[in-house]
Amino acid sequence: NGRGELMKLSTQNYHLIALRAFLDYLKKVGLTTLPAESVMLNKIKRQPIMYVEGSDLDKLLDAPLHTKNSRIIQTRDKAILELLFSTGLKVSEISSLRRAQIKFNLSEIAIPNDTNSSRTIPLTNLVKYWLKQYLEARIDSAPALFVRHDKAKKTQHQNMDYSLTPRTIQRIVKKYTKSTGLDSKITPQSLRHSYAHKQLALGADLKSLQALLGHSSITTTRAYKNLKHD
Repeated sequence: NGRGELMKLSTQNYHLIALRAFLDYLKKVGLTTLPAESVMLNKIKRQPIMYVEGSDLDKLLDAPLHTKNSRIIQTRDKAILELLFSTGLKVSEISSLRRAQIKFNLSEIAIPNDTNSSRTIPLTNLVKYWLKQYLEARIDSAPALFVRHDKAKKTQHQNMDYSLTPRTIQRIVKKYTKSTGLDSKITPQSLRHSYAHKQLALGADLKSLQALLGHSSITTTRAYKNLKHD
């Protein structure tokens, strides 16, 4: 790169893919050139999929209730962890959730996709319970499903956006993995993997799992296929 350092293999692949596309273009316009398929991509070792189960999962999900935080923060964080595990949503999706997306009467939540459509994720009774506990404790009218409850918020205008950022949600998960003595490598993505593992254990096929996780390509979902045998 510009600093004289070696680029990561994944970054090199982005450039090689662009080169392939350029070679394909030259071929289409009638120029003789190197075949695009002769440009080989670097092989990148996939990181093992980390998920949480059993007593470790129970510890993590219950951790917010064993803190000295205020009740509203306890219920908020509990709802976030339960939602991560029971829906497989991405951190960015949870961060952008609005109250109106939660359909308690239908036990479902609608998540917008990049294609101007949406996918519907079922909500368990446990998730609905903790979401209701949290929302009933709220006194603000902010449309965001999960908001800040810090001291600074009290001095701000009521109609401002107090949504939790993806980074804040990551910190929340990290805080509880640390307080329970669990693996420090556990992240919100680990709970998404845990959701995928559970769905496969319940008999879901990869196509169904692809729809639930919102993957645009089945190739991404295939990374979970070996979880069936764990």
